[in-house]
Amino acid sequence: MRMRRFTAGLALVTCASCGSSATTADPNAPASISVLAPNGASTFSMKAGTTATLAVTVRTAAGMAIPNPGVLQFTSRNSSVVTVEGTGVVTAKSDGASYVVASLTTGNRTLSDSVGFVVSEVAKTDRQP
Repeated sequence: MRMRRFTAGLALVTCASCGSSATTADPNAPASISVLAPNGASTFSMKAGTTATLAVTVRTAAGMAIPNPGVLQFTSRNSSVVTVEGTGVVTAKSDGASYVVASLTTGNRTLSDSVGFVVSEVAKTDRQP
């Protein structure tokens, strides 16, 4: 009967089990982002030609707000209705609806959230003609 050596395989298994180092996530790293309209809601109505500033909050996994999370990116899904500056100021252009997305890239992932805008020239009123 012939004996075979399995030490190389065992060494590999042993190294895989004992040589791994656990990496813990940075507790101060951005974990979520939320963007709200000036009224504190996820949708906002405005007239063409007006502006509104978005409120963006980035939080850690523990829920702590991060005052300077990095470079935020803003994108309008329909720039003929609203445009958005890099500072989060939204300008209403014409009647319609659009979303504005705020995003933050951290490492190999991107956090994002959106807020809806409805632009209308018709003033909302409760009065009957």
